[in-house]
Amino acid sequence: MISFGEYLKTCCCKANLTQTQLAELIGVQSQTIWRWEHNEREPSLNVIKKLAKVLNVTEEELLNGEKITDWVLTVKISQSYKEVIELGKVVS
Repeated sequence: MISFGEYLKTCCCKANLTQTQLAELIGVQSQTIWRWEHNEREPSLNVIKKLAKVLNVTEEELLNGEKITDWVLTVKISQSYKEVIELGKVVS
């Protein structure tokens, strides 16, 4: 997993958007985008929703710093399942 800022940069590159273009699309200053990309600040959840829509990713992907694929989802579910089994062993 990479940082929010790194993932934001990656998504902007894939969408062929500059900081200025993205800023105009979501209603912030380009300096704000720069701060997010350099992990100096984080956007509000309301802005995360706008970013996700413009960049064609989910809010979860932006927050987690990775594209959620079927494989990633399967691994995460598998890890959660193992944790539940382990927890059950501790409780019983």
